[in-house]
Amino acid sequence: MLFTQTALKAREFNTLAEHIEHELSMHKGKYIFQGTIFIMAGVLAALFPATTALHIELIVGFILLLTGVLQFVLTLRSKMHWWALLSACLSVVIGFAVVWKPLVVLKAFVTVLAIFMTAEGLLELLLAFQFRPARNWRWMLSGSYAIIKNT
Repeated sequence: MLFTQTALKAREFNTLAEHIEHELSMHKGKYIFQGTIFIMAGVLAALFPATTALHIELIVGFILLLTGVLQFVLTLRSKMHWWALLSACLSVVIGFAVVWKPLVVLKAFVTVLAIFMTAEGLLELLLAFQFRPARNWRWMLSGSYAIIKNT
């Protein structure tokens, strides 16, 4: 709050505060309902951790599958380097494995995710070096380094 208060002039801050208070009072019931739903969802997730983990894993699997297919199509359309195509195939394969055998993959989910992130980081690293003649290629290099470092 202090940063906001110093960044804004006192009059602007008071106007903003009044606007927020007005919005909160107008939609108080909606915020209470939303908070109640989130609390109930959190309690259910805590009571059923295996079910929660399985559903989160399936969501991640479908996201990997979808983004892999989209990356594959975009790579083919833009005629990018084959490292990007390999990265797309990796996403599709891992996503398919997660969706196809969720209980088996759930047991080794962290390991599979670490392997995927390491391989993805290495592929991004190779792609960054492929773009080395281009301007600002170091941003790709730093992003792939961050992926590898965090796995």
